[in-house]
Amino acid sequence: MPRLGFRGRQQLASLGEAAAFKILQRFPNLSDYIDYMHAVSHSLSTQAHVSVSAPTVPISELERDETWGSGSFLDHVLLENEMLSSQLSSAADKICCDRLLKQIRKFKCDMQDMSVETSVREDVHKCILKELMGKNKWSVEESNMKFVAIHEFYEIYFKGFPEDARDIEDSYMESVIMQEICGTIFREAAQDTERRLYLMKMKYEGQSERLVSLEASVLESEKVLNSVTEEKEQLQQELVKISALLEEKEKVALETGSMLMKEMERADQIYQDLSSFKRESNMIKIFIFFFRLKRIKFQCDVLVQNAALSRKTELVYKQRLERRYSDLQKAEAEVDLLGDKVNALLSLHEKIYIGLNHYSPILQHYPGVSEPSFIPCFTTFSCYKDLSFFRGNYFIVLDKFAQELNLNWL
Repeated sequence: MPRLGFRGRQQLASLGEAAAFKILQRFPNLSDYIDYMHAVSHSLSTQAHVSVSAPTVPISELERDETWGSGSFLDHVLLENEMLSSQLSSAADKICCDRLLKQIRKFKCDMQDMSVETSVREDVHKCILKELMGKNKWSVEESNMKFVAIHEFYEIYFKGFPEDARDIEDSYMESVIMQEICGTIFREAAQDTERRLYLMKMKYEGQSERLVSLEASVLESEKVLNSVTEEKEQLQQELVKISALLEEKEKVALETGSMLMKEMERADQIYQDLSSFKRESNMIKIFIFFFRLKRIKFQCDVLVQNAALSRKTELVYKQRLERRYSDLQKAEAEVDLLGDKVNALLSLHEKIYIGLNHYSPILQHYPGVSEPSFIPCFTTFSCYKDLSFFRGNYFIVLDKFAQELNLNWL
């Protein structure tokens, strides 16, 4: 059996070993052609995939028309290849009828053998029956001859003794008994032979009926065989046509393969041009990114210098703030001392005011004391009260002042 490829084995696996062997004997290059057509279809599918997924490139209208024309032609070739493969599979399925033909022929041979066997068996049975009948006839004749001989012997024997009538009667009775015994033996042998003949007749009738049924089935199988032979002739004609078409398609496939090789070389050239163009565009992008990075670096250097200057000014303002804060703390301590003194004076003036207010009706009777003289006392007291309020809110004012200074420095 010739060497098969993977695709050839897949196509011929469902046909059976006998049909596949006959097909391969009739068409030895069929498996190579199947593998070649599958390889061409695979390359066409990959080429179509590459042409679809490739980047767009400006192509002239003439080249586009040629490309699309070759693609449609290849699609047509692939479609015809699929149709031929389907026809080949159907033809192979029909060729499987050879098995049926072989079985019918074998069945016919078996029928002939059985008919010969039945005829031989019938002849053997006839010979056996003849032999049995001859044996029975010979045994009957032999018994008759024995009876006649015994009868003659007794007649001769009893001729010398006529006076003994009783002995004669006994001998006659014995002869009668022997005759009856021989008759019963003959009847039993005849019945036995008739029984055997009946059984053999029944077997012969069964064999004849079976032979008739087998002859009817043989006639039907002959009709089927004739129809199958006609179909086989038609299939052979179709196989001849398919082989011619396969040769033509093989030539077309070779031409399309050469065209595909040219198209692949052309696509490789276009791909190389596209790769060089892409490389140049990547280099331009890299240069643009490099100049952007340099500009950003220069701007970052300026920002770093500004940050250093801002840190220096921050230190200066911080030192000034600390110095002013220390001055304010000193002023606060002085204000606390002055506030204590003011509180002492206020308490003293309050006592004086209380005393004057207590003695004011008495002092009115004196000529040198009048009511307007009390006005300065009240004004000084109110001033002292305002000063105590200022002392209570002094820290709040200092905090607000420090916050304003911080905002101005920032």
